[in-house]
Amino acid sequence: MSQLLKTLSAIRWWVWIIIGLSSLFVVTAISFVVWASTPQGDLMPEAIAALESSALVTVDQSQWVVFEPNDSDPTVGFLFYPGGRIQPEAYAPLGHAIAEAGHLAIIIPVPMQLAIIDIEVATPVVAAYPEIDAWVVGGHSLGGLAASSYALRHPDTIEGLVLLASVPAPGTEALVDYGHLATTIIVGTNDLLVSQDEVETSLSNLPENTRFIEIEGGNHAQFGWYGDQPDDGEATISREVQLAQVLDGVLGVMAQVADQ
Repeated sequence: MSQLLKTLSAIRWWVWIIIGLSSLFVVTAISFVVWASTPQGDLMPEAIAALESSALVTVDQSQWVVFEPNDSDPTVGFLFYPGGRIQPEAYAPLGHAIAEAGHLAIIIPVPMQLAIIDIEVATPVVAAYPEIDAWVVGGHSLGGLAASSYALRHPDTIEGLVLLASVPAPGTEALVDYGHLATTIIVGTNDLLVSQDEVETSLSNLPENTRFIEIEGGNHAQFGWYGDQPDDGEATISREVQLAQVLDGVLGVMAQVADQ
């Protein structure tokens, strides 16, 4: 009987340990979901305005955030992964400007606002637009990691890659052999959330023709329209000036793709 009581006591302790660990896991999981689902900042007025259709661009938010030019039939499209915990609509000014230049631009909502959770979210977008002959994929910050992974996985679909304040994801070193992939990395010199050394080092893992653009005075948060970001450097240029240089880089890649 004494041995049985000892055994039951040991089992009871193990049950409490298991219950405690399970509770800790549940609390941690819930905290992560709440954190991931809480966006950084609020949409700025410029982003809200860019979500409206205009004489040149039709905006559709029924499934993705889609910007289509009204006066042309684009053959090159731009797929964009948002940064971590940033609302896709925060990049509306960029999408609108790309469409004004005559291209299809689509900003893709991602699970829990973390693009790396489901890199393949771009696949149904591509399937929905068979009239597009070639695609450029891009992303900001964490979204850039997802974009580089998608480009690696889909060499027959993706012909251009744009990384904004980002580097290629670990495991994408084979991109260096993707000579067909028109690639550009764009960073702000005042960005304190992405190491400049890391960006420059990453160039050795990308195609030889990769273009590296530094925006003097630009920072991390000004690639979107969601306000400031903790621990970021202070920008010494406006969002409009930074957008103009980002747009120039994106359109440069799309022109390369169109000419291939």
